Amino acid sequence: MTGITPDLINQYNISQARNPAALTADGQTSGIDLRDCGPTVTVLLHVGAVTGTTPTLTVTAQSSLNDNTASAEAAADAYTDITGASTSLTDSDANSVVSFTFHNRNERYVRLDLDVGGTNPSFTLGATVLSKKTSY
Repeated sequence: MTGITPDLINQYNISQARNPAALTADGQTSGIDLRDCGPTVTVLLHVGAVTGTTPTLTVTAQSSLNDNTASAEAAADAYTDITGASTSLTDSDANSVVSFTFHNRNERYVRLDLDVGGTNPSFTLGATVLSKKTSY
């Protein structure tokens, strides 16, 4: 049986939001330009080792019209949380891939807000953001 293989490169925006590395403090990824993509976005969290006492990590997708960058045409648009676009991780998520999808992105740029908690927490974490292009 022959199947149709999707053309991932041309049909999807696939961006490495965070290269795998230890995360021990709060932070954000850089903004990802999803200009030619639909409103549905999937985030893949590649979780490696997790250490510390009751470590937690909340990952929340945020959006901005212009990557929080002012121009002659518009003032900087600060990143804000996307409603329902988050997940929480603990040490039970070590050595796994955790994903979440949201369908309500309505601004051009997306980034991930990373909120670490616990005593001496460390998450080895990589993140990938995928969204289907509206034209290709």
